[in-house]
Amino acid sequence: MSSEIETHRVQRFFDGITILAQQRMSRLRGIVRNETGVVAKQAFFDQIGSTTMQEKTTRHADTPIIEIPHRRRSVTMRFFETADLVAKSDLLTVINDPTSSYGQVMAMAAGRKIDEIIAAEFFATANTGETGSDTAAFSSDYAIAHGSVGLTIAKVLAAKRILDEAENDPAVKRHAGVSAKQVEDLLNTTEVASSDFNTVKALAQGEINSYAGFNFTRYEGFDVTGNIRDNPFYLETSILVAFGQDVQGQISDRADKSHDQQIYYSFRAGATRMDETGVVKVQNDES
Repeated sequence: MSSEIETHRVQRFFDGITILAQQRMSRLRGIVRNETGVVAKQAFFDQIGSTTMQEKTTRHADTPIIEIPHRRRSVTMRFFETADLVAKSDLLTVINDPTSSYGQVMAMAAGRKIDEIIAAEFFATANTGETGSDTAAFSSDYAIAHGSVGLTIAKVLAAKRILDEAENDPAVKRHAGVSAKQVEDLLNTTEVASSDFNTVKALAQGEINSYAGFNFTRYEGFDVTGNIRDNPFYLETSILVAFGQDVQGQISDRADKSHDQQIYYSFRAGATRMDETGVVKVQNDES
């Protein structure tokens, strides 16, 4: 057979572009407090604390004036963007136009960045006071130590107890941010005979998303130090994300780039923890 046969070897190309594995949308945005239309470099959100009652023990006593505490949280707004170019000359040499796929992966990137912004604030020091120059650190009283084990039913119940003891509003939704490893931990540490097992199994299979009053959301981006991951169990209103500009995408003609097409996505946002009694840090050993 002629050695020139190599010239006739078949090369087959398929239509369509496959987007590789990645988190495709924000997982945390829908389970925290959202504020939109924030037109400011630094946004402030006012709060009112609790007050007390005083017993009246004599007739015609002076009316007691008990000042109600006022608080304020500050959010610094940040701008994020990404873009890429599609050359007209390149479109003449490829089977698949990547323009639409570029927009999809940019929107996915925006969703992941929003999650990063939110996740960073669960246990961070919040900015408070009239000008945002004061601080409020996360309280160690609201932390559950890892105990050299992963997530257990006991830790979930302890987080519930801490939130309950702080007299958080039971009408407000509660959430738990966990990784795939934490769901696996729950299955591995729950006895088959336990009444909890079927619930946790359904949780792992995605048939339900709640347990012990918490709605579970899987997110792999929570902080890990060594083998220890910090997972938040919290009230939906205790974490706030503010948007000055929601995620926007556009395709435009770039005259300065030989009239190539530019795909551009951007948003402007910031986040903060709104209180110290509505967030519990549950540490889990992932080794």
